[in-house]
Amino acid sequence: MSLGKPVNAAARTARQIIKARTHNQRQTSRALRNGQPLTAKTALIQRGMDTATADRFAPAFSKAAGPGVATVTVLKLRRSKSTGRLVILAVPAKTFTAAQIDAALVVYRPKTNKAAAYLFARLALAA
Repeated sequence: MSLGKPVNAAARTARQIIKARTHNQRQTSRALRNGQPLTAKTALIQRGMDTATADRFAPAFSKAAGPGVATVTVLKLRRSKSTGRLVILAVPAKTFTAAQIDAALVVYRPKTNKAAAYLFARLALAA
């Protein structure tokens, strides 16, 4: 028997989203402030790429960047297959130094998206 109020599903979802975003944002801010290695997505966003494009190309770009220096724990939100609820997963993510990111920018060009290939070329020239 529960003594508290029943938990609203929308409120639970909102709390989980805020928890994951806050954790990831604090971790990223700390890494940027201290000059620590960054994940591929964060490094691309820092260099001027929009979030949607960085989210799409970060996995392939991280392969081009070579082996990561270390790993950090990133929180991801997924829907449970059985219940449909949001579940917070702690996932390891590779981090890269600025030199590794610059070297990968020189080499990496997406083949299917010409606009993204142009954007990566422009970022490589700026690096």
